[in-house]
Amino acid sequence: MRYLLAILALAACIAPAQAQLLNERESQAERIGGRWLGRYYYSGQQANKPPVEFEMTIEVPVAGKVGGRISEPSTFGTAGVPFLYANVSGDISGNMLRFIKTYDGTGGQSHSVSYSGVFNETWTTLVGTWRLGDATGRFDLRR
Repeated sequence: MRYLLAILALAACIAPAQAQLLNERESQAERIGGRWLGRYYYSGQQANKPPVEFEMTIEVPVAGKVGGRISEPSTFGTAGVPFLYANVSGDISGNMLRFIKTYDGTGGQSHSVSYSGVFNETWTTLVGTWRLGDATGRFDLRR
């Protein structure tokens, strides 16, 4: 009987925390889930290159975590391949999103790029920087 009471007491403590996590995931999914359009820009010696436009789909499977997919025109890699595709995984904390974009091998590309950005107050724009080794640049996403 004591074990049953202990389990019930533990369940009573866990249930509100699980409900809060579910609510946080749902609010994050509502704010950022779905289709975004973006651009990334080169800097340094490559600053003369035009920005690359891309489309990103964001999913929020668990509170604080994001996943997704990116497609972009093939501006590097195997000639004749029209688009490059990448998978996304990352974390969201407050209005900051950090994610890794890993190309899926299309066009011979399978490297990863780190992104970090901040959402505006209406959750309609994300602005930040990307990093690949020593190379960095800025990016933006918009609804």
